[in-house]
Amino acid sequence: MATHDYSLANATGAQFRSDLNNALAAIASNNSNATDPATTFAFQWYVDTGDNKLKIRNGANNAYIDVGDVTAANLGLAPLAGATFTGTVNGTSFVGSGNSSIGGRLLINTTTARTDVSTTAQLQLEGTDFGTSTFSIVRNSNDAGRPTFVFGKTRGTSTGAVTAVSNNDSLGVIEFLGSDGTDLNRAAFISAEVDGTPGTDDMPGALTFSTSADGSNSPTERLRINSSGEVIVGGSQNGEIYLGNGTNQRGIFTFDGTGSEFLDIGIKGTQSQYGHIRFNTGTTPTERVRITSTGNVSIQNDSGKFTAGAGDDLLLYHDGSQSYIAGDDIRITNKAVSETMAKFLADGTVELNHNDSKKFETTSTGITVTGIIVDRLGGDIRRAIQSTKTSAYTLVEEDTGRHIYISTGGVTVPNGIFNAGAMVTIVNNSGSNQTITQGSSMTMYNTADATTGNRTLAGRGVCTILFASSSQSYISGAGLS
Repeated sequence: MATHDYSLANATGAQFRSDLNNALAAIASNNSNATDPATTFAFQWYVDTGDNKLKIRNGANNAYIDVGDVTAANLGLAPLAGATFTGTVNGTSFVGSGNSSIGGRLLINTTTARTDVSTTAQLQLEGTDFGTSTFSIVRNSNDAGRPTFVFGKTRGTSTGAVTAVSNNDSLGVIEFLGSDGTDLNRAAFISAEVDGTPGTDDMPGALTFSTSADGSNSPTERLRINSSGEVIVGGSQNGEIYLGNGTNQRGIFTFDGTGSEFLDIGIKGTQSQYGHIRFNTGTTPTERVRITSTGNVSIQNDSGKFTAGAGDDLLLYHDGSQSYIAGDDIRITNKAVSETMAKFLADGTVELNHNDSKKFETTSTGITVTGIIVDRLGGDIRRAIQSTKTSAYTLVEEDTGRHIYISTGGVTVPNGIFNAGAMVTIVNNSGSNQTITQGSSMTMYNTADATTGNRTLAGRGVCTILFASSSQSYISGAGLS
């Protein structure tokens, strides 16, 4: 065991040889000694027999770096291949290739394994800032490939097993924890699970998202994407939205915090009603509006109203017996809203237009008409429309309000044709007498003498017939006998 200052001084032959042998002994034993060499050099080897460590001087020649334990196989260092680590492994960087095996936990930036998480983890990263608390996986390849983080699960009981999993088995969880000042508590997690019966190359799966409510550290499932691709939010809790649940649910249901209001699309378990959109409100949810699969929109109760405008200026509703369109200024226009066809005003005024020009208006005293008023035969009802006849003629109901301008053949007044109040005027358009015949079962009174029967209308004479009923009439006029 020797150390040396590696300086060979001038001396006699025997002294010089002894000094040289001491230097060679120090080299051969790697400066083995129980105490550090008195003279040191950068990158100098040194075996400390006090703690059995092989050391090397650093480049600055101000400290030693421990290399290994001279009493342990391979200096206690991992071999290049097939290394097995036990106990605590400390280091600032690890670079390797091929297969590596670590027996025990891998702790990064710490030497203490946490116990305030779900379990004492085999891999733990601790840090005090973004850089020291970040785990990254980066792929560098000139293709569309991706870096991958893989979770796997079998029902085997040894490493390398491939025993099949079962329905509802959890395949992996990502947990999110926060400290409450004492320890870490679960706030949320994302879980994957088997969602059906697995088979060869068949692994139905579901993803669930769970969060802890205020006052709790036990996450509750809030959202699920099942193996059918359906999304279920909230499960059976208030706040749920269903987009099917893999059986016969085909709808969306949303609830407030008390479960008193919801919207559904489709009806649970009733395929004949799929496609409906229903809006329900109230402490005991009551349907208010429905859009059917055929596109009809309806308010499903007699107390509900369709309203429009900031002040509910337009109302459309049915009160159980009557239907209403209510508003203080209602207008019906063309599609382009460039012409008004009708107006309904607050004071009861109704205006009807043609080509955006008012033709009819109701007033407090009656109606005002601009232009002519025609009946169903095209006649202006404000005039006694002329109906010209050149042969014997029997009156018809359409002759009400008209005058018959006849030149020959006479006129018959029939029974059962005219209603009470109907009036017809007859003009003899000739110089000869014409007969006004009282039809069968018709009683026609002459207002001059109260007699009944046929009447003679002298040439150029005019008479008017007023019907008191369909079988009784009164006739009077000039040239009537």
